[in-house]
Amino acid sequence: MALRKIIIIFLYLPFLISNAILRIFGLNRDLVRIILMHDIPVGKHEIFKSQIEYISKKWTFITTKELEEHYSGKKKLKGRNVLLTFDDGFHSNKVIAEKILDPLGVKALFFVVGNFIKQETQEDQQNFIKDSLYPDWRGHDLPDNFDEMKSMDIEDLKILLNNGHSLGFHTTNHANLATLSTRQGLKKEIIDGAIELEKELDLKIKHFSFGFGNVEFFSKDALKVAHDHFEFIHTGMRGNNQINTPIWALRRDTISLDDSHLEIASFLEGSADRRYSNAFKKYESWLKDAI
Repeated sequence: MALRKIIIIFLYLPFLISNAILRIFGLNRDLVRIILMHDIPVGKHEIFKSQIEYISKKWTFITTKELEEHYSGKKKLKGRNVLLTFDDGFHSNKVIAEKILDPLGVKALFFVVGNFIKQETQEDQQNFIKDSLYPDWRGHDLPDNFDEMKSMDIEDLKILLNNGHSLGFHTTNHANLATLSTRQGLKKEIIDGAIELEKELDLKIKHFSFGFGNVEFFSKDALKVAHDHFEFIHTGMRGNNQINTPIWALRRDTISLDDSHLEIASFLEGSADRRYSNAFKKYESWLKDAI
């Protein structure tokens, strides 16, 4: 057994046991985890489906509306709940929504990059992927499925909405917001593109996630600007979302198609949450001044 698997088991079992004990005594019963995923290549559809089916055995998939009602106090969630989200706006997300999620009754929240979905040719889309979504790929070997990677368009988004899914905004260009020093620059990247998308789709976008997910790619000034327009801000940092978790600091668990069922279970039980405790202390210190 690989060393990583052994470490995961040692991390997972204590959390599984302690969480079970807490639930017996009426503590830590109500959990809300948010899963973050990205592109789902055609060759990995069965793996993705097996992951979703595995999670659904022990967790209840909720909708974006149910998450909103939970935090508004309208209808509190009970038990072990999970919301599925996707970042960037890959066309593969629309494909798996129709092929896998809809038949399983799972509705997701899709965060789209404004200018990614505007790229008209696949060549332009793939240049955007290399230059903006995954800048580390420039000058390096590309993934095997790169030739099939492309973005959704407005019509794809309309289909997702009509099928009961939800949309969020993931910046205009997937910029590192920590590098933008002016309010005008932050507003252009965070808000202006969202307003344009709202007009095209005739809806209010309530949810925002910032690029690259971790605190070093965000800032207190960016948080202030995002809070001016969006009701919910999603990070890419792991953690359970309790009823008192600020809705401008929602935690998300990144799940990879390479993650085993045991690894996914471990993450959802909270085995890796402590790795992000210092990052959240910094992030939540911004809330005092920004909100």
